[in-house]
Amino acid sequence: MATRDEINGAIQQGIAAVDETFGGLTDEQLAVEVYENGWTAKEVLAHLAGRQAAYDMMINLAQGGELPQPPGGGDFDVDHWNQQVVDQLVEKPRDELIAESRAVHEALSARIAELDDETLAATIVLPRGEMVASDVLAGSGGMHSVTHSADVAKALSLNADA
Repeated sequence: MATRDEINGAIQQGIAAVDETFGGLTDEQLAVEVYENGWTAKEVLAHLAGRQAAYDMMINLAQGGELPQPPGGGDFDVDHWNQQVVDQLVEKPRDELIAESRAVHEALSARIAELDDETLAATIVLPRGEMVASDVLAGSGGMHSVTHSADVAKALSLNADA
């Protein structure tokens, strides 16, 4: 189970990775496809800027809530959920998306400080399996940003000299 300090450390690593990776990208670089048949660098950034609802959902699950039900029924589809968020944000300028990503993650860090130990220790059920809430928040709140940033850097050969 991740501690509050570990969660916040992961969040800070994620913020730093987003700033470092996306901060100097040109419009041409933002248009590069990062994932085969998937998102461009800018869409990845929009995804990271739009994480607030996902964090709210995870905390709600840890507090006994349920996954949102899609209109018309069926199972929750995380890929569809993510794409909707990206579609809402992707037209914003790069710097605005970076600022939103930072604000969302700083707000998560502040919220972690307010959560009780029971919530952080709760087991939550996600479409991809069961996990302890604190581990999900550390992974999704920080390491998720680090991983996506690394994927963008690789796609753009930003670390070619390293």
